[in-house]
Amino acid sequence: MLFKQGFSIVRRNATHQERDVHPFLNREEYTDVPHIVLPLPHQQSIDLERLRDRNLPRDEFRDGVANIGFVLMHQILADELVDEANLYAVIVMRAGVGLALGAMSIVDCDVGFIDVKRDHVTLTPTLGMYKCAPDLGRKTVLVFETMLATGGSAGAAIDALKLKSVKKPERIILFTLMSAPEGIAYIETHHPDVTIVTAVIDDGLDDNGYIVPGLGDAGDRLFGPIE
Repeated sequence: MLFKQGFSIVRRNATHQERDVHPFLNREEYTDVPHIVLPLPHQQSIDLERLRDRNLPRDEFRDGVANIGFVLMHQILADELVDEANLYAVIVMRAGVGLALGAMSIVDCDVGFIDVKRDHVTLTPTLGMYKCAPDLGRKTVLVFETMLATGGSAGAAIDALKLKSVKKPERIILFTLMSAPEGIAYIETHHPDVTIVTAVIDDGLDDNGYIVPGLGDAGDRLFGPIE
């Protein structure tokens, strides 16, 4: 086993002594569902630091995010964290597309789409388009959300999956490139049955609800701003 039940956050190949508990998550009780940090290989760690540069050209940013998605998906499959035969992918629009572009190049499964818009003032998420299979009851659903910041958008997408599917998915994994402790705590509180897989846990959020140091607005950097 690459993780042990009952850990709040565990690193790939971690022992009990190597348990990684972020100060923000240092609560007395944890969910029984482990969250998994998959450390990036050396080259992808360098790539990630380049992605933090807000002046990086869009095509290079897009390629970098997709490449990290490919590497993370490869690790997930190699570690047998999911069964590809029982997998269904959901992309949270827009930023989730970037991570999914790389990840979905090595798996063959059906894909759904959920559009969640976040009010930049109140940070409140609003569900838009929902295009997913009607019954996900026997599926492991892999939800792609490149940045887990406040957790509101990912939480709204997961809410929709649970409410709109004829039967709730057998398992939901939230697949992210970068997470904030606040976002992890939000998902733990509202969806304790969901496992979070991420490459990086950053310091926290700024006053606008963006991850710091983070990458900026991943959707805008991938596809351009929307007025």
